[in-house]
Amino acid sequence: LYPDHLRELVKGEVREVAMPGTEHGAVNARMIGELYIYLASRDLGRLLSNDTFFLTGTGPDSVRGMDVAYISYARLPR
Repeated sequence: LYPDHLRELVKGEVREVAMPGTEHGAVNARMIGELYIYLASRDLGRLLSNDTFFLTGTGPDSVRGMDVAYISYARLPR
């Protein structure tokens, strides 16, 4: 519905989210790199990035875009 803006659903309300800047991208890149190395060597789960959306609450719903997320294989099997 909103192709020109980043939006999230927060407690049932659509909210515009600020565009990330250079420092934000640099921090995310470092986090993803370190986490990937750690998780890949232990085969613990999935590493996700780039505003992967998650339902974070209900009644009313909240759907947030995570910059970096980890889901264990115990929680979401392969």
